Amino acid sequence: MAKFKAKVARTAHDLQHINKLRIPYCAIKELRLKSAGGKSSISYTLSHGQVKPNASGGTDQFHFAPGKEKVTIFYKIDDPQRRIGRAMIEIWSSFQPKPIWVRTLTAEESADGEHKIEWDGKINRVSATPHDFDHVTAELSPFKMKLTIGVDEGVEGEPPCAWTYFHVIIKKLELELGDKTVLSEVRDQKLCDTLGGVLPAEGATQELLLVSNIFKTNTSEMTTNAAFEQYHSMWKEGPLVPIFLKIWLADSDDREVEAPKGIGNTRFLWDWEDVPNVHPAGLKAQAQTFIDDALNFDKQKTKPKGDNCHLERGGKRGPDAKPVFPDQAGQNPPPPTLTAGTFPFKVERCKTRKWAAYSYAWGEGALAGKSGVLFQPSRMAGDAYKLTVYLAYHRKPDKSVYLDITDDAPLKAVIKKSTGTFVVRREIHVINYKIKRTSVSPAIGLATVQGDYAKAHLQLENKAGAPTPMSKADYNSELTSVVAAQPWYVQSAVDAVDQYDAGDHFIHYRNHADWKSQVDAYATAQSWTAAVKSAWAAGLADAAGNDPYTNSSAYYVLLEDWGLTMIPSVCNKFMSADDGINIFQFTNLYNTPLPGASGLNGFAAEMPSPLPNRCGFIQLGGSGNYGPPPGDLSTMEQTCAHEIGHLLFLPHTWQVSVSHDPSPGSHDQADSACMMSYQFTSVREFCGLCILRLRGWSKLQSDKTGTTNTTRTIKDTPPNSNSRI
Repeated sequence: MAKFKAKVARTAHDLQHINKLRIPYCAIKELRLKSAGGKSSISYTLSHGQVKPNASGGTDQFHFAPGKEKVTIFYKIDDPQRRIGRAMIEIWSSFQPKPIWVRTLTAEESADGEHKIEWDGKINRVSATPHDFDHVTAELSPFKMKLTIGVDEGVEGEPPCAWTYFHVIIKKLELELGDKTVLSEVRDQKLCDTLGGVLPAEGATQELLLVSNIFKTNTSEMTTNAAFEQYHSMWKEGPLVPIFLKIWLADSDDREVEAPKGIGNTRFLWDWEDVPNVHPAGLKAQAQTFIDDALNFDKQKTKPKGDNCHLERGGKRGPDAKPVFPDQAGQNPPPPTLTAGTFPFKVERCKTRKWAAYSYAWGEGALAGKSGVLFQPSRMAGDAYKLTVYLAYHRKPDKSVYLDITDDAPLKAVIKKSTGTFVVRREIHVINYKIKRTSVSPAIGLATVQGDYAKAHLQLENKAGAPTPMSKADYNSELTSVVAAQPWYVQSAVDAVDQYDAGDHFIHYRNHADWKSQVDAYATAQSWTAAVKSAWAAGLADAAGNDPYTNSSAYYVLLEDWGLTMIPSVCNKFMSADDGINIFQFTNLYNTPLPGASGLNGFAAEMPSPLPNRCGFIQLGGSGNYGPPPGDLSTMEQTCAHEIGHLLFLPHTWQVSVSHDPSPGSHDQADSACMMSYQFTSVREFCGLCILRLRGWSKLQSDKTGTTNTTRTIKDTPPNSNSRI
């Protein structure tokens, strides 16, 4: 009970007078926020130990968009005797022990009566707060605004304070493809260009085509892990795709508005789901079984669960795998323009949900009101991802985020946004398709070859278009030059005709009798004795001792060897300068009347100047080289697919050569009709292990027995134990 002292005036005893004694007091009657649209927060006061809401109504869910709209701080003071000595408005936020804003009212602002202060959410930060922004933000919402009065000694303030509650609410999230300017690698920028400026909508699928024109430069690379290693060297831990998040706040009328200053240090949790593998159309059952066995390795044990390529085989599924959302330092303060090659937003890995990441937004600068991540899937073709971003708002008392848990996706959250499915695929280019003359036919059905490779999630992109003939002048000139560099006896075998006009075959040779005449003329000119000529001929003899001078069959065998030596050099003249596969088509290696002329269908050429990004395939077999079924089911298109397979590091199967299939094996041992076999009585298609290698998987971590791939990790075996990446 307060004690008060007062003085009164005295009068004569017979006179009446009145003394009025008033107890000095002051009070806060009301404090609330009001919007231009008529919305209002609830005002609360504490009177005699009881919380009393103001009868004027309002809502505890009052919210507005700081920096975007203005609201009114409305309060009413009852102080007729002007007893208030001081007054201040404070704002308190969640999990903060001290106010984040203190405003001392002037004498005029604390006088008796109603007051209105127009406010856009801007605050003058107090030193004790970790809040880095000059407006109230969603990061620290909800807020308590409190008006407190201080009075002189002997003056009661009843009630001495009033308060109200308000929020800053993130209303909606939108995902968009980010600006490629933030990417440092040209390859990633080019990939970004292929996406058409958009991300896949929920329920839709978008391909990430990784251009990977990588080819063998020598035969030995087919029996090592060179394909895996070189693909890793090109695409590292996967492509980088910038994904931006546009953040919308709710204004006081609950409309979606752009209000960057109201976002603050709000965190957004980025998560990914492993979308189940879908076999491409037409994949044979045996290959499906083999691939499923490999995909099922630790399928239910990893976080996230799924069947993307496991990290043990080169992917990003499994413990301690490379992150799908790599950490980014970001830029602070945000610059007014984007910095080329620098990712703008801070990104950091979650503490518990380690495969997920947080990102932070910009409140100003070129990307004000946005956040984002760099999405980096694995480089393994066929791997599929769905991304979801969550508002990581709700926090525990220890300030940890409720969503930072190891539960299977999707997480329980109201404010979120998901993409459709990203599917990684490889892309390899057919950059050039040359035929010798316009009469070379039929053309290779590249659509069929493309279908074979599509089963490995590999897009064989035909950038060459229809086949075009070689120039006659260039052809004859180059062939003349190449022949001139050969030994005299090879030169003697080449017929003195117009080689271009002679036909669609690569080179026109003399028959055995005519070549012997050329040899005899040379021997006479050189004054060879019979013994010298015999010794020369013996030097060209085959393993059985048959020399080409006395044995016509041995001569025709050498014609093939000589032709195969010369044809890459001639074709090299017509190689494209761009990366990719060059196709050169002839009808047979040499003139068909000669024995053995039509025996070779084609080969993966090793060009004179081997480059890992350019290669050549030479088609020699014409339509007469194939069939008829059922004895021969081989086709020109299978020849093309087979030889391109060699260029892509695939060896023959064990049926062709055991030396090409060393441990742990290059092919599914249960599949006898792989494309890389010579099983011409069957329809050949790539086996499951070939498909996994074409998808980018490690050869050394994949076993020739399908079921083995489900249950354990294959250990590297000499001599290639140093090849694993």
